[in-house]
Amino acid sequence: MVDQFFKLPARYWAYAGLVFSLSLALATVVVLSLHDYQQQVQQREADSLAELHAQGLQDHLIRAFSVADALAGVVRFTRGEFNDFERFSAELLRNYPGVLMVGLAPGGVVDMIAPLEGNAANLGRDLFADPQTARDAWLAVDRESLTISSLVTLADNREVIVGRVPVFVEDDQQRQFWGLVSVLVGIQELSQSADLQHLQDRGYGYRVLRFDSLSDRYETVLSNREVLADNYITGNFELPNSRWQLRIEQEPDGGLPYLAMRMTLALLVSLLLAYLMLSMLRVRWQREHLEHEVALRTAAIEQGRQRTEGIIRAIPDLLFELDLAGTYLAYYSHPERLEAPFGQLRGRTVSDVMPAESASRVMAALREANDQGWSTGQYFQLPTTCGERWYELSVARKPGSEPAVFVVLSRDITQRIEAEQTARDNLARYEAQVSATNTGAWEYDTHSNTLYCNDEYFVLLGMDPQTLSAAQRSDIWYVWVRLIHPLDQARAVRRFVRYMRDQSLALYEDQVRVRHADGHWVWLLVRGRYITSAEGERSGRFVGTVMDFSEQVAATERLRLTTRAFEQSTDGFLITDAEQRIVMVNKGFTRITGYPEAEVLGKNPNILSSGRHNRAFYQRMWRDIDAEGQWQGEVWNRRKDGSLYPEWLTISSLLDEQGQVSHYLAVINDITQRKQDEQRIYRLAYYDSLTELPNRPLLEQRAAQAFSLAARHQSQVALLYIDLDNFKNVNDSLGHEVGDTLLVAIARRLQGILRDEDTLARSGGDEFMLLLPEVDANGASQIAEHILQLLADPIAAQGHELVVTASIGIALYPDDALDLGSLHTKADIAMYRAKALGRNAFSFFTPALQTHYVRTLEIENALRRALELDQLSLNYQPQHELATGRLLGFEALLRWQHPELGQVSPAEFIPVAENSGLILPIGDWVIEQAMAQLGRWHAAGHTWLSMAINLSAAQFNAPDLAVQVASLLRQYQLPAGSIELELTETIAMQDPDLAVSIMQQLHQQGIRLALDDFGTGYSSLSYLKRYKLQTLKIDQSFIRYLSATNDDAAIVNVTINLAKSLGMQTLAEGVETREQLDFLRRQGCDIAQGYLLSRPLPAELATTYITSYEVFST
Repeated sequence: MVDQFFKLPARYWAYAGLVFSLSLALATVVVLSLHDYQQQVQQREADSLAELHAQGLQDHLIRAFSVADALAGVVRFTRGEFNDFERFSAELLRNYPGVLMVGLAPGGVVDMIAPLEGNAANLGRDLFADPQTARDAWLAVDRESLTISSLVTLADNREVIVGRVPVFVEDDQQRQFWGLVSVLVGIQELSQSADLQHLQDRGYGYRVLRFDSLSDRYETVLSNREVLADNYITGNFELPNSRWQLRIEQEPDGGLPYLAMRMTLALLVSLLLAYLMLSMLRVRWQREHLEHEVALRTAAIEQGRQRTEGIIRAIPDLLFELDLAGTYLAYYSHPERLEAPFGQLRGRTVSDVMPAESASRVMAALREANDQGWSTGQYFQLPTTCGERWYELSVARKPGSEPAVFVVLSRDITQRIEAEQTARDNLARYEAQVSATNTGAWEYDTHSNTLYCNDEYFVLLGMDPQTLSAAQRSDIWYVWVRLIHPLDQARAVRRFVRYMRDQSLALYEDQVRVRHADGHWVWLLVRGRYITSAEGERSGRFVGTVMDFSEQVAATERLRLTTRAFEQSTDGFLITDAEQRIVMVNKGFTRITGYPEAEVLGKNPNILSSGRHNRAFYQRMWRDIDAEGQWQGEVWNRRKDGSLYPEWLTISSLLDEQGQVSHYLAVINDITQRKQDEQRIYRLAYYDSLTELPNRPLLEQRAAQAFSLAARHQSQVALLYIDLDNFKNVNDSLGHEVGDTLLVAIARRLQGILRDEDTLARSGGDEFMLLLPEVDANGASQIAEHILQLLADPIAAQGHELVVTASIGIALYPDDALDLGSLHTKADIAMYRAKALGRNAFSFFTPALQTHYVRTLEIENALRRALELDQLSLNYQPQHELATGRLLGFEALLRWQHPELGQVSPAEFIPVAENSGLILPIGDWVIEQAMAQLGRWHAAGHTWLSMAINLSAAQFNAPDLAVQVASLLRQYQLPAGSIELELTETIAMQDPDLAVSIMQQLHQQGIRLALDDFGTGYSSLSYLKRYKLQTLKIDQSFIRYLSATNDDAAIVNVTINLAKSLGMQTLAEGVETREQLDFLRRQGCDIAQGYLLSRPLPAELATTYITSYEVFST
């Protein structure tokens, strides 16, 4: 039944589809409208739920944080003298159960907490210095109103949100900041509020969030689930100075199952209506289809009967029906082909009308057909009025006939039999002829699939035919197919089969390799043709010959290879006759010279002459050719376009049978590319790829020549080592492409002032070496001065106008060194001396420079392992308050004790550390060791002590400086104000805007900053106002010769007054006399350090000094 549905016409399916679509569309509209209405109702209920609970949470928090206003009012009323804090707070906590803790922080430091039990660890906490509370605390003071924080973690890891109210008290008409009142609401207690507990009990997921204006996003304060589904609803509410959200996870959409069920029902109804429509149409179609099938079957039967009669009439053979006894039952073919009317044969047997031999063959065919169902291949002979005729039988038993009835087809094959006999006769004659020509002959019978080969065939393949059996000799596989070369076998078989399939009467011909008995391959030419009758009809036999033509194949292959080598060679070939007239050229000749063959035939090869070789050259060449028969060498010739090219030319004489020269053969190899490659390799090996200046290997060669010449002439050679100043800044700021362009321009500019014998080489990124033969010190200084002036002019580089300076070191041969390597080293040392002089200068090498250079290298190498070998240490120099004489803290000073170099001065090794990049790891070590020591002193109870630590430029500019210091403060439990970082004027003014930014970061953490060596640099007062500094350090150079009347006193006095006007302290370093101390105290200097008070002390002595120092008299 299902199959019948699929056989229905397409229009019936279209009708059913239309019914289904219309009914489904109508049902869908109704179902979706109902579902949309239910969704709107659910969303209104969800929004109401979020707003209701957000309002409840807002009321809960406002009520809790109102405690802060109450406490603040009491503090203001008592002007900060809140003596009954514990009792008052306990009463408030009983009335406001949502409040976890309250606290008072005069000046920002937590001083009172209720309840105190379990919360004492929070006493002493500086709300303005603690990174976790500082921002909210400053915000509350700035806005002078209640400010509610984000999530805060207490010392016991409890999480709270804090409401802080700044308290200002009035005294004598003055309003002053007293401190902060803090109310802490625990996150655990907040989660148990009525609104949030109601959501928890009903299974809702929720999240309470506070908007962080700094990050411009909401941060989670409280959540009862780690992940909240995306379909949450939001209730917004405001708290003082903050925005909050309550996000509630919506209940799963309960309407979806009902929607799916309704849509399924609508689909089923639509399918049912479509099915009913389709069933009605199927009944109609079945009636129409049955009528059509009956008409088709009737027409087909009639056509089959007519077709069978036509086939029988078209068969040219005789067609009978016989029974198993050989009785003639019927005749279906042409009556005129019988010797007598069939009526005379009906009912008679074949034995009655045929000779006995022929009748027996017919009966044998009937019996075979009776046993097997069919029989073919029986031949018999009958006498007729036209003579003896041969017939071939094909017999088949009619299916279902009882007794058995046979259809017998009798074909006249007389002409075929006669043609085969004629062919055998002709073959016998042909074999005799072939045998006489030593050519193999063969015959293939297509009916029996057997091959016959004559003895000459086997002799060609080195086989003895007498050793082969008859079966082997007639087996086409054994004597033919298996012997064919594997590469020829498939092709030869396909060609042979195709020839037989096409029934072609044309000549068959093939060339194959066949294996000889001794193993080598023999090329055979195979030819053959079908044997045909006199009328041109094919027989079943195929005859032919095989002939060995291996020698012809080898000769042809040699000729083909020679021709291909001549034509396809990349070298040029040129052949002339004995009179040197060109008779042949190949394509390689045309490619190299540009001359096509037609333009050079009959001409002399001297048309290629370049004119670069004289007559004597060609005379020697032809003399060698006549004497040796060959010549080869490098020749320059001219192409058709006039360009010259180098070639490797080989000319050989070709002799005829009498030993006389008949031709000349010239082989031309174009070596242009090789010459170019050699030149390119030379350039790569001896020249810089960017500037195309000589490189170090070429400079060494020329230096060796210059030194040798100078030794003979007893003269000097100058080597100038040129290093561009601050070239790295160009690459870093403008990019390497601009830097490369600048280097090329500088190289061109320097080359313009050189003599032919001078050599300018590039030895590194921004380094050049200039070798000046026959130049003494005076000449070298003049050239160096010229170079500096030359570089002073701006250079254009990719749209930028750049001014470059250089530092030049000069060394002389033989005064300073006897080889280039040593001379380079001496010039390098002199160059660094020029840089030390301020750059844009030149300097000659001196032995003293080498001593300094060696000392610097020695210090740098030793310094690289100083940390690893624990050779560095810190000393601590006390800093005293001048007004009271009390100890305020220490300055950490780095010391280095080397086992061989001894005590190395910081003034000597710190510049080396800065230049070598070692200052960063050493500086990090100093910061950590100094803060660790201060941490030990604080832990011992000396919590008032501070530590001053010097910063290098690399440390100050490090992006993680603030993070590093903050981490160490936490690690050693130090207040931020106990650390003072010192930086010099030079560091601060390298990039003032960057310095302001870094100082701002450190200042926000509460870290103190001091400007060291003030007055020795070039500080800008405009920037000094912007720097977040607490201390100006007066350099000891102003203190050393201080008296009440000299210029140093005036400078010190101005510095002290400037610091006071900017709200800073002053610290004088290097105080060594009582006179200096008294002067500084009179001028209002705040702090002093120096040998008068104490030398720098190791950590153990500094620890003793803390408790044993004597306060100097004031």
